[in-house]
Amino acid sequence: MIKYFLFVLSILALTSCEARDQQYYRVHPEKLEQAIKHCPAEHPSDISCEQLNIVAIDLNLLIQERNDNPLLFGKRIMALQTQLTEQQQASKPDSKAIAATQQELRQRLAVIRWLTSPTS
Repeated sequence: MIKYFLFVLSILALTSCEARDQQYYRVHPEKLEQAIKHCPAEHPSDISCEQLNIVAIDLNLLIQERNDNPLLFGKRIMALQTQLTEQQQASKPDSKAIAATQQELRQRLAVIRWLTSPTS
């Protein structure tokens, strides 16, 4: 029992120390929204308010793309999943290309999760 408690505690400690940079806010739209509302009064330590605004613009473009054509947005997600699989199974995987594909996929899935999650 103590082992499980320590395991959960260590996971929480690791995730609480996660850097809140552009990549973080690209996949956490709800946190981006909060950070922009409080900027510049409560300036985030790892990113400037200007950078937050750039991330917000990019996120809004994805949201608009999803709202304009949800079917095409979903097809793009499926294409990214296929592309990622092909990149990972290549004889000489390109780690930078894999990371870029994973990041774009995470961003698009974060938009879906954010827009379809129930609000309290």
